[in-house]
Amino acid sequence: MKTHLIVTNILNCIFAKAIIPSTESCGVDNSPINIVYEGRARIETYPWLGILYYPLYQKRLTTAVVLITRQMVLASAAEIEKMPKNNFRMLSKVVLGCNCSGPTIGVRDYINHPDYGRHSYNALTMVQLETDDLTIDCTKPIVNVYKMKYVGDEECGQYYRRAELDMGSLWPKYATCAQAIMGRECVWRSGTALVTKTNGRWRLIGFGIYGPGCGAPARFLDYGMYERWVSRSVARIGRPAISQMDTDYIILRRTFSNVQRYGPCDPEETKTEIFTDTTQIMREGHNFNVRYNLSLYASVEYSCIVFRAKNVRQIQDGGPYVNSFRKPKISLRRWCSGPAALCHDFQYIEIHFYVEINFESDILFKVSAYGKEAKVIDPLKATLFANQRYSQPHIQNYRRLKHELKVKKLGRNNFWFYKEDLK
Repeated sequence: MKTHLIVTNILNCIFAKAIIPSTESCGVDNSPINIVYEGRARIETYPWLGILYYPLYQKRLTTAVVLITRQMVLASAAEIEKMPKNNFRMLSKVVLGCNCSGPTIGVRDYINHPDYGRHSYNALTMVQLETDDLTIDCTKPIVNVYKMKYVGDEECGQYYRRAELDMGSLWPKYATCAQAIMGRECVWRSGTALVTKTNGRWRLIGFGIYGPGCGAPARFLDYGMYERWVSRSVARIGRPAISQMDTDYIILRRTFSNVQRYGPCDPEETKTEIFTDTTQIMREGHNFNVRYNLSLYASVEYSCIVFRAKNVRQIQDGGPYVNSFRKPKISLRRWCSGPAALCHDFQYIEIHFYVEINFESDILFKVSAYGKEAKVIDPLKATLFANQRYSQPHIQNYRRLKHELKVKKLGRNNFWFYKEDLK
């Protein structure tokens, strides 16, 4: 019977020095012994474990996270979606290898797995970290460790059917089940890590779902089925992302260092409007096609660009579309006159698009662009900042140093220059 390890319930913490997480932390076991004991353990033993917290009034919303790359952690999509999105990126913090309440690693962006909300509310969220920020190293943080045994899908399904907990929206699309060998009274939150040790490193097997605890089969998101999604998302960082929300509604995102996000813009993405344009096109009776040109430049990070085309009669009447005129259809195309290899690459400073609009009646076309000015590093200031972080060698006073060298040069120990007085 193969056993696994569960690490959960990240507790207490005290401040200490700052560290930066690295890929070398993934799966590391810092325990001085090879035997794994159940019960409480120090979280420094598992530096790839952590928490994400969001301050809300006088309390903090928290969820467990697992480090999978230098810049990415996994979290429960159900837990992340409970947190307000007006300023989630600005206020949320991640702590790895400890459980702290102070300044930590900032959140750059996040994406939910495509299955979230469509097939199940139990899915994964990938959180991108601000790796240029610092986290806090702590002393005496605590986790709970349980040894587990594998439970087959049929046995696991029977238990949840008997308990009437097998609702389709709560059952993960990809799941594995495990149960504590020593049945105890405990309930763990979403984000509990199911791992196995291979060649001295811990390998992530599953990501826990809330309930029912040690004495019953627990469901875990099968990480093996999500690994390809994680790898693909990391490889596409910085590429534009296009979401076709409806035939008359498109969203485009383009940043240089964020993961690709799809779906509607959240409130935090639309805080700063940098450009808006509204055009009314008066045509009626036949199919018409028009194009709207758009260029994306390096000086701006576009968190959300919204393209919408509306039938003018629908806007005036405030009701559904008139049957005689269909809904406008818009599509986003890339314009490029260079070689095919060049046109299929998105890692360039300047990218040109055009929006093609097909319609039958008068329409109102609107473009709203949100984002912020891109951060550009000044090489001189960056060098000065880097130099100030390191101690400089002590430079002696020139006159004093000259005198010391002269004395040493004329001293008795200097065979070439010393001249003994002749009396």
